[in-house]
Amino acid sequence: MVDESVSVSVGRRLATFCIVFVSVPVFVSGDAGAQQLGNDCDPISFRVIQSRQIAPGQRVTWIGLPDVVCPGGVKIQADSAVVWEAAGRTEFLGGFRYLDLQRELQSVNADYFEREGRLLAMGVARLRSFDGEREVRGDTVHVFDGHGGAGEDRLLATGRPAYARIGSSEPSGESESTTSYEV
Repeated sequence: MVDESVSVSVGRRLATFCIVFVSVPVFVSGDAGAQQLGNDCDPISFRVIQSRQIAPGQRVTWIGLPDVVCPGGVKIQADSAVVWEAAGRTEFLGGFRYLDLQRELQSVNADYFEREGRLLAMGVARLRSFDGEREVRGDTVHVFDGHGGAGEDRLLATGRPAYARIGSSEPSGESESTTSYEV
């Protein structure tokens, strides 16, 4: 069995993916105007929010069709999300999409681990920049934002087919030369 993987260092961080709820009623449906998400993120819309305390200090929150906007033009969407507050983990189930001003990440599912600064996008995962310079894809794409101890931002794509294309434009006299790398 051949393990295909691609590892890429990245210069810019993806915004925080975790959606942490400060206080959520047991069941909320309808207008999201009054709901406030932690990390300065706000829901544009959602179908249902249900939250339960499973042990003292441990709350689990389920969100149907979250459509969230965060500072810097970041949008996060999925079919549903489960927030495990004590663990600092958010699961995005079905149709995951992260969008900021420079790039888009899409996958079937995703898990964000806040303490580690790691996002695991699973199932036909694809990260692409809007300028067309970068694309990383694979069955699974790990995004490490560097704050969880690794010290550097990086991507790791695994599965078949794992693929990375990194292009760069460097000024060379009067014209620009483009160097592109495919792995």
